[in-house]
Amino acid sequence: MFDENTLNVHDLCHAFFTGMLNGYAGNSKTSLIPELAAKIMTWKEGHYALVDHWQTTKLSRKSFGTTTISFDDDIVWEMQYWGEYKDEVIPFLKEALAAAYGDRLFCGGRGAYRFEKSGLLYVNVPSSNDFEDFSGKEMVINGAGHVQGWHKYRGMQTWRNGK
Repeated sequence: MFDENTLNVHDLCHAFFTGMLNGYAGNSKTSLIPELAAKIMTWKEGHYALVDHWQTTKLSRKSFGTTTISFDDDIVWEMQYWGEYKDEVIPFLKEALAAAYGDRLFCGGRGAYRFEKSGLLYVNVPSSNDFEDFSGKEMVINGAGHVQGWHKYRGMQTWRNGK
């Protein structure tokens, strides 16, 4: 699926969507990093590798994480996210993310602009939505209109064509 030995935007996007579908949103196997109280998921295909690690605390629902994509061990794309979600909406959040990744829809590196199912609404509002530079906020809202969780996010491509 990749152009052999060549870093390019098309393959980088493919690595993003494939890696994310095989990651958190796809319920892949995670490993623990006890020193950081973190979970980590890795995916690799050819020259590309995606690493997603996130941390939570027992003291609150807050979480934060970083996703990086590398090409031959050089980081070429990264995303940071932070916020909080109620445990009971996490399966819905994963479903919203997986739907966007499966459709190859880039909305700030998270889910689609809107995803609704079973009385829950996922809303994503990117303030900047370019694969090379993005930021925004996502949230899950219940049928009564109450926010059940949110994440802010930002990221960038760290490599440019020809550079």
